[in-house]
Amino acid sequence: MKRRVLLTILLAMTVGVGACGDDDDATNNANNTNNQADTGTEDAGTEDTGAEDTGDEDAGDEDAGDEDTGDEDAGTEDTGTEDTGGDTTAAATADDQTLDNLSTLVTVASATSDGPGWIVIHENACTDDQGTATFGAVIGKAALSDGENTDISVTLERPAVDDESLCAMLHSDTGEEGTYEFGTDDLDGPVTDGEGNVVMDSFAVQVPEGTPAIRITIDASGNQDYDFQSVEPAMYDNGLSGSADPVLFLNDGWRYEIVNNATANHPFELLDADGGLGGMGDVLLSQASNPTAETDPDTAWNEDGNSVLFTVAGEAFAGGALSGSVDAYRCANHPESMQGTVTIESP
Repeated sequence: MKRRVLLTILLAMTVGVGACGDDDDATNNANNTNNQADTGTEDAGTEDTGAEDTGDEDAGDEDAGDEDTGDEDAGTEDTGTEDTGGDTTAAATADDQTLDNLSTLVTVASATSDGPGWIVIHENACTDDQGTATFGAVIGKAALSDGENTDISVTLERPAVDDESLCAMLHSDTGEEGTYEFGTDDLDGPVTDGEGNVVMDSFAVQVPEGTPAIRITIDASGNQDYDFQSVEPAMYDNGLSGSADPVLFLNDGWRYEIVNNATANHPFELLDADGGLGGMGDVLLSQASNPTAETDPDTAWNEDGNSVLFTVAGEAFAGGALSGSVDAYRCANHPESMQGTVTIESP
């Protein structure tokens, strides 16, 4: 009996211990479940942190705001446009033209200068078709007043050549007003527009055959002297105007017109004086006769009313087959009183 009771008690204790182990397992399982739940919550928190990364994307939006700063750079380009708003009045316009009066005079249609200035004529066109500067040496200039100037007459330092291109360039007058000083202490330099381009314009000239470079007008003072009244262009006067029987300077190769307002009584002649004036010497060109030299095509002597035209070229000026070359002038009717010397110069 006691033995059975003891077995029964041992069995009961064994079952109790198993029950307790199950409870521990349950407890552990419950704890594991809770831990997993906690871990899941933390992961979810990590995902929330990912949401904060999404907030970084908002920071990317701020980068888009930086693109607005790029718009401010565009504003800087606008500032460049304001540079163009500098002196926009400066201008020069020259039209193609025919020089049928004098081959040493060109006309610039208009030029606008900010203060006193110059319009300067260069050889060759201003630029080629690609915009590369091609203008050459200065061959003429004229002073400008402040503001707009129109129909500006410019005397050239040499006769223009038929069908050549020239360049009219605007310069300032920053030194002594009325004195062209370009090349000295940065004075009287070319004027540029708001984009830094030199203000200039190309034009072409046509020069009809026979057009003179210089025109000299003379009259008579009784039967005693030739009175030299004017020279065109005035730059080539050389003291002739207002003089009686002065030395007549002629440029080699240039064409001249002598307007003799006293032709009827005092025909003009050019001669080789053979060491003296008066009745001596050989007449080479004359309003009173027809010397052989007048047929020389290089001299191209031409009488037109009171005017005679000739080029300082050919045998009359080179000695050639003739007895000599021109070194004097005189009146055909009063050779001993109305006379003067001629000097041929290299221009």
